[in-house]
Amino acid sequence: MYEFVLLQFKMHRINEAQVRALAPQYITEAQAEKIISFMSQ
Repeated sequence: MYEFVLLQFKMHRINEAQVRALAPQYITEAQAEKIISFMSQ
């Protein structure tokens, strides 16, 4: 699921808030932070 969320974020289909909302159920908090920090590099 991490790879799917990352891809959706890269393609701008979901935003930062949506990534954070997925964290408790589908991905870990650490994975969410990693995805968000990926785009700020």
